[in-house]
Amino acid sequence: MFRRSEYRTRSAERDLETDDSRLGKIIRLLDNIITEIRNERDGLNNRYKKETADAGFLLAAIDNEGVNEKSDMRIDQLTGSILRSERRLVTLANQADTLSEIRSDLVKRFSERDGSSE
Repeated sequence: MFRRSEYRTRSAERDLETDDSRLGKIIRLLDNIITEIRNERDGLNNRYKKETADAGFLLAAIDNEGVNEKSDMRIDQLTGSILRSERRLVTLANQADTLSEIRSDLVKRFSERDGSSE
């Protein structure tokens, strides 16, 4: 009177749906992070452009009027900020590129199904 339970597997269709759902979650997460990085980059790039323009105008004014202590300090501040911005923009570009590559690789790997679930 011992009943052996039957081992059943899910259908290949259900496995594909599960895999696609998982991939969708990962892709959405990566897309959100890439969007955050690009938003930060865009805001920083706008400030960077403003600061480089300010520095250019200030240098032109210094050339015409000479250097005063306040102008000299402002040039130092702008120079530091511009250099930090340039480094940060490179970092953000690297992050966005890397995550975009990971996203592409995941899509490719998930689309190259090995058929083991079929």
